[in-house]
Amino acid sequence: ATAEMASLLDLPAPPTAVVAGDGLVLAGVLRAARQLGRRIGGDLAVVAHDDVDWADLVDPPITTTAQPLDQIAATAVRLLAERIADPDRPASVVRIPPVFVHRRSCGCAVSAGGGR
Repeated sequence: ATAEMASLLDLPAPPTAVVAGDGLVLAGVLRAARQLGRRIGGDLAVVAHDDVDWADLVDPPITTTAQPLDQIAATAVRLLAERIADPDRPASVVRIPPVFVHRRSCGCAVSAGGGR
């Protein structure tokens, strides 16, 4: 991911924002930005999917979308129990939205108490 992001940042009109799909891609984005002297949250807005454990340990802290794993697990167990109790029950589709965790890497001001 580092080499790919570096090639994008080296374009004549480089991107000003990136959404990293996971922690590995996020690490590549951060490495490439550092290698090329780009400021996260200034030159390059960064948002990542899946709130990695270290998102708040880098400077600036990384804005993310966090998957509510406790809610996902509880829903999966409930649906499984319902299916076991009634095998002929129609399948259920449950959408559990991610939680937006606003930190400074997106370049937007974070209000007092913002982030997690």
